[in-house]
Amino acid sequence: MNLTDIDLAIFDVDGTLCDRDSCLLYPAMVHHLEEIGKFPIKIAIATNQGGVGLRYWMEIENFGEPNRFPTEDVVAHRITTVANTVAEITDKICAVYISYAYLSKTSGKWGPTPPGKELDDRWSKEWRKPAPGMLRRAMKDAAVFPQRTLFFGDSKEDEQAAQAAGCHYIIAEWGQLIA
Repeated sequence: MNLTDIDLAIFDVDGTLCDRDSCLLYPAMVHHLEEIGKFPIKIAIATNQGGVGLRYWMEIENFGEPNRFPTEDVVAHRITTVANTVAEITDKICAVYISYAYLSKTSGKWGPTPPGKELDDRWSKEWRKPAPGMLRRAMKDAAVFPQRTLFFGDSKEDEQAAQAAGCHYIIAEWGQLIA
C-alpha cells in the first residue's frame, strides 16, 4: 500500500509501537513513523489496556493481586508519553483512544464498569478491540474514510477490529512490518 493513499494511520501500542509497560518505541517503528511523517497523514493510537479493568474488578470483588495491574492514571500517563513521542517523531498531533474494559479469556465474562463511567467510551465493550469502536471514532474525529485508513497492529483482535471498521490492516510485530 502506498502512503499517498492513506489519510489516517492508527497504531496499536503494546507489541506494535513498544513493549508492554514501556514507553520506548521499537527502533524499526521509529523509522516507519519518520517515513509516515513525510506525508499529510493524520496519526492516532488505539490500544486495549484491560489491566485497568481487571484491577478494578479484583479490588471490588476482593480477589487476586490487583496491585500487579496498573491504575487508569498510570496507563493514561504511559500512553500519553508514547503518543507524545509519536507526535515528536512525525511532527503531527497524535490522537489517543484507550479501552480499559476487561474481558476474561477464560470465563468470557466482562469485568464490571466503575460507577459513573457507564457513559465513558473507554469502559465500553464496543470500544475494546476486536470491536471497532476506537477505530471508528478515530476515523470520525479525523474526518477520513475507512478506505483511506491504515491500522498497524500485532494481534488477531487488531486485525478483526480493522476488518469490522472497514479499514486496511498491516501486521507490525515489535516494530517490524510483516504483511
